[in-house]
Amino acid sequence: MVSKAKAAIIISFFILHLFTGVVQANDAGSGGDAGGSFSTATNIAATSSTYYGNLSSTNDTDDFYSINMSNDTGIYVELNFDNSNNDFDLYLYSSSQGTIDSSYSWNSNESISSGNTSVGGTTVYLRAEAYSGAGNYTMIVSIFSVNSATQNDANTG
Repeated sequence: MVSKAKAAIIISFFILHLFTGVVQANDAGSGGDAGGSFSTATNIAATSSTYYGNLSSTNDTDDFYSINMSNDTGIYVELNFDNSNNDFDLYLYSSSQGTIDSSYSWNSNESISSGNTSVGGTTVYLRAEAYSGAGNYTMIVSIFSVNSATQNDANTG
């Protein structure tokens, strides 16, 4: 027979487990944590969409995403978060892992863009980084058309 003291301990552990259960990550709806490097990046669609994630400067410092860009497209990304308690940064990398753009201000949300860099037909990488703090973020990805036609005003070339 189980003593009252043992039963109380078991019940206490059970109740504690209910309130401190493991939190499952679901970065960008992936069902888990987004990859922490280029080689483990979570692939997301090359469409304008909003994604949600979570970062921590102690145990989940980086979320990497890869996007296979369609021809003649560019990308603009915003990372919104509670910047009163956190400092998250945002980076855009080329398929060769070179930096295209970065945003790492300390008191505001972040945004990056491919701008005049041709990224259509390539894979680009996004990196959300927790410089300090921990919390949720909203990542707004906007894919836009880039006119690749050569300008030829009045047939002057």
